[in-house]
Amino acid sequence: MVTVHLTGKTPESDLTLIAGEFSVALIDERVRRDIAAETMSIRELIVAQAFAEADIIDRSGSEGSYIDDPKGVAI
Repeated sequence: MVTVHLTGKTPESDLTLIAGEFSVALIDERVRRDIAAETMSIRELIVAQAFAEADIIDRSGSEGSYIDDPKGVAI
């Protein structure tokens, strides 16, 4: 169990409104967490597929002669 104490920024703050907004934020976060848990395997498959289709390694410098200097590093 968690106990939360709410205080307003000013003495005129409406604590009922603040408590209501806090409750809605907690519910929103719970829904986000539940949806993330339910869709985790689908998201992992989508990401894996995206990386499988993308050529993310720059192979332009991996094949060639060690004598050639196409990027001008030795200059």
